[in-house]
Amino acid sequence: MVAADDRLDALANRFYDAAMGICGWDAVLHDLTRAFRAELAAFGIVGPHAPGRILHTGIDPALVERYLLCHAGRNELALRTEHLPAGTVVTDTGLMPKAEFRQTDFYRDCLRPLGLDSLMNLRAARHANGLAANLCLFRTPRQGDFGAEDIAAYAGLAPHLCRAVALHLRVAEADGDRRALVSALETLPHAALLVDGAANVLRTNAAGAALLAARDGLQSDRARGGALRARHAEETAALRRMVAAAVDAPGLGADGAEPLCLSRPPPSRPPLIVAVLSLGAAGASSLGLPPAAAALLLVTDPAHRPDPPSRTVLREAFGLTRAEAEVAARAGQGEEVARIAEALGITQGTTRLHLHRVFGKTGVHRQAELALVLSGLRR
Repeated sequence: MVAADDRLDALANRFYDAAMGICGWDAVLHDLTRAFRAELAAFGIVGPHAPGRILHTGIDPALVERYLLCHAGRNELALRTEHLPAGTVVTDTGLMPKAEFRQTDFYRDCLRPLGLDSLMNLRAARHANGLAANLCLFRTPRQGDFGAEDIAAYAGLAPHLCRAVALHLRVAEADGDRRALVSALETLPHAALLVDGAANVLRTNAAGAALLAARDGLQSDRARGGALRARHAEETAALRRMVAAAVDAPGLGADGAEPLCLSRPPPSRPPLIVAVLSLGAAGASSLGLPPAAAALLLVTDPAHRPDPPSRTVLREAFGLTRAEAEVAARAGQGEEVARIAEALGITQGTTRLHLHRVFGKTGVHRQAELALVLSGLRR
């Protein structure tokens, strides 16, 4: 016998809370077992090319591991239901006689050790790649088999459960993308700032946070909503125009927009070099970023010169000659043509010729752009 309809309606709302992380799935699964007078419940996500995971209440972790290793997606019940669409509810007795069910390896390895004798499963999600999500309830012999009333009630909850599971999977995927992006940003050798269309800072890597804290040519104007501000008003206006242009023309990346130089307070130092990458109309949602995220600003400080990439890497990556690699490495650190020529013992004309060829092979047009390209190789 299942719980009253009003309790099931309240339970449906809890599914969405669990999907959004407002409460834990264990708590919801516990409520589900009480509503259907079951012993245990399990929320499993498995697939032919995925290790799988199980959220459960009261199941021995060793048995969960055995199930994932030996039976997930491959047991007798899974094989008989692999083509069923999301929203389908089945029981063990609906798939095979009880005597046959008790002879399966799945029953002997996973259910009998827990004193379980029957199950009712909801296919909550099914993807084209074979990944499946299931919400399964289990009963002991004393509790008896799941009957028609149980199946009807579970089927009534199915639309809510399917939507909640789809939301859970989407949130989990977005969170994974967000974590990957944050990790990638931290590996960049220069400051990275995620901004919205008005140049308000939404997220930074550690280098970006340090740059803003130093207020050295670029800062976040929190008094005006957190928008970026340069040292001079005309530079601030140019910066915000650059961001707005990238948002309006998302096909343009750092190679399609002129890098911007921002002056710094005395004592005199080379200006900061700012390049913009548009995230595109759907970039934020697809990358798990804040919905307002519109562009990524990459800020290079020419005064900060980490070790350049090795000449071997430069030659292999861009097909440079030995001489071109020497010029590229020094130019990427901001050295002027005269200093490069002096250091290498060649004329300035030869240096400019090598630099012109380096630009062509690396796909850039200016020394500042070359510095941005080579910075990605400094790992």
